[in-house]
Amino acid sequence: MAEAEERRSLIILGVCTMLSLIIAVFAWNKWGPEVTSQTQFKLAVEHIVVPEQPSWILEDVRAAAVRDGGLEGLQITDPSLVEKVEHAFSVQTWVAKIRRIRKRPGPRVEVELTYREPVALVEVLTAQGQRALQPVDGEGYVLPEGFLHANPALIHEFLRISAGYGMPKGPVGTPWGDPHVIGAARICHKLKDHWKQLNLYRVVAVDTGVSAKSANFELHTRGDSRILWGRTPGLEQPGESDGETKLRLLLHYALANPIEPNGVWLDLRAARTALRAAPQLPVIDQRTAH
Repeated sequence: MAEAEERRSLIILGVCTMLSLIIAVFAWNKWGPEVTSQTQFKLAVEHIVVPEQPSWILEDVRAAAVRDGGLEGLQITDPSLVEKVEHAFSVQTWVAKIRRIRKRPGPRVEVELTYREPVALVEVLTAQGQRALQPVDGEGYVLPEGFLHANPALIHEFLRISAGYGMPKGPVGTPWGDPHVIGAARICHKLKDHWKQLNLYRVVAVDTGVSAKSANFELHTRGDSRILWGRTPGLEQPGESDGETKLRLLLHYALANPIEPNGVWLDLRAARTALRAAPQLPVIDQRTAH
C-alpha cells in the first residue's frame, strides 16, 4: 500500500514538473523577446569592462571597439556576442592580444586584453624628403604618433631605430613590413628597461650581404660607442648567445666600465669571446636595397 502511494506521488510530481516546463516555455516564447528587448538586456559601452589604458593611448579603445564593431544595442543573450566583441577589439590599433572574454550578470562583459606598448621610434624619410619618427611596439607593429605630438618631450623616452629610413608598408596597427625594423624592434623591447642606464641611443641594422632576415644589429650611444649585438632574438646563428645572455653580459660590463667614450667597440655575439673588439660593418641603406 505504501509503495503504491509513493508511486502515485512520484507520478503526480513528474506531471506537475512537465506542466511547469511547458508553461515556462510557452511564456518565454510569448513574452521573452519583449523582455530581452528592454534596455537592461542591450549592450552599451558602460557594460564592457577593460583594463585601464596606459598614458600613451589617447583614444578611448573601448568606445572605439563598440563603435567600429557595431556592438551598441546588441542583445546580451545573443549567442554570438562574445565572438562579436572579440572581433571588435582585435582590430583596434592599440590592442596586442585578447586573453579572455566573459559574460557576467549585470549585464557585464569582461574583456581581458594586452595593450600595445611603444618601445622605439623608427627614423624615416617622408614622401617630401623630411626626416620623421614613427613609433613601433616590440614586434614592429606601427603605432599612432599622436602621443608624441601631444607631448614632444616623449621623443627622448624611446630608443631610435635606424634601418634605411624606409616608410612602413601598411597603416597603423599592422607590422612594419621590413625585417630590419622588426628585428631592431625586438631588440629594443629586450632593452626597454635598461637602455638609459647603458647610455644607448639607437639600434642600427647592418648589412651581412645575405638577406634582411639574417641582418646583424649594432647598439649605438650618443657618443658613438658601438656594441655589436648580432642577430635579433630568436634568429641567432648556431653558437651565438641568446638575447637574455647578451643583455646580461652588457649589464655586467657596464657595472665597471664606461660605455660612452667615442670609438669603444664591444661584441656580445658569443659569451666565451664577448666584449672583445668587434669589426666594423657597413650600415645598410634600404633606399637602395630594394
